[in-house]
Amino acid sequence: MEKKLVSVLTPCYNTGRYIHRLLDSVLSQSYPCIEMVVVDDGSTDDSASIIKSYIPRFAKKGYELKYVYQENSGQSVAIQNGLHIARGEYLVWPDSDDYYASDKAIEILVDRLEHSSPEIAMVRAMLRVVGEETLYEIRIQGEDAPEEDDTLFCKCLLGDFYFTRLYGPYVRFKGNYRT
Repeated sequence: MEKKLVSVLTPCYNTGRYIHRLLDSVLSQSYPCIEMVVVDDGSTDDSASIIKSYIPRFAKKGYELKYVYQENSGQSVAIQNGLHIARGEYLVWPDSDDYYASDKAIEILVDRLEHSSPEIAMVRAMLRVVGEETLYEIRIQGEDAPEEDDTLFCKCLLGDFYFTRLYGPYVRFKGNYRT
């Protein structure tokens, strides 16, 4: 069975000293069908050269890395522009200073969606907050989040967003939000 494409959409602005962590973590993923879209919101540091240097590495793995530059217009415009480019059946949306701690993160998230009931439209991972330089774990955000929440989609839209365990039960919705 052919795997569905996952789009990794990341806006960035002057994150040249961090974005390599995200790019390396995407390259280490076990899921075989990934495209990454990085929308540079007018960075003035070395972000562009770092991101572009990863394009051949992504191609070698069979992934695609798309670099898009825009004049500084803000994160929401960068995300909107990236959404026009992303082609995946599924979308993940890490920030440019984030990274995947597990090589199976995307595979697990896709598996949860593929092997769940049709009411499941979104899965999320728990967030580990780490030190900027040391990557030492400071705290885990979302340990107290409910395992099921029928209002999660609305909460996400309204900014009341919390994280659930990656290996825990799914978040269930009252309806099918898959497009």
